[in-house]
Amino acid sequence: MKLHAAIVAAVISLFASMSMAADKVPETCSAGITVSAEEAMKIFQGNIAAMQAKALPSAMPVLIVDPRKPSDYEKGHIPGAVSLPIEEGQFTKDALTAAAGGNSAKPMMFYCNGENCPRSHMACEQAAKFGFTGKISYFYTGIGVNGWPRVNGPLVQGPKPYPTMP
Repeated sequence: MKLHAAIVAAVISLFASMSMAADKVPETCSAGITVSAEEAMKIFQGNIAAMQAKALPSAMPVLIVDPRKPSDYEKGHIPGAVSLPIEEGQFTKDALTAAAGGNSAKPMMFYCNGENCPRSHMACEQAAKFGFTGKISYFYTGIGVNGWPRVNGPLVQGPKPYPTMP
């Protein structure tokens, strides 16, 4: 299993290191639906009560996954999002299963930095290959987290999904 994860991480890392400037990241994910910033905001708002109750991300109605580098995550991420960086090999079936609380039917939303960031698209596609069957949302629309403030979406800094999380 560890060898499989290492191979997947190496392939993903190789793909992510390719120049994406000339090639736009796909706007859709075959494993899920593409959501607008407004739709992503509704998904986030559905998690607020769980965050107020200091729930772990696995207990939130929708698991929000940030597959960017840890440094990008710490600079600013959607509150409640879990960090599962692809390039560091931390986006694995086991890690996603743990983040989802063992629930392979857990609804999920993936995001990254927008049209030049391939990570959320790769994570979205990979989640289905891992066997996750819940509703998968792909927050792309060319803006990702960079466009989140456009809908007054809050960003939090630091290594925790949200500041008051135990």
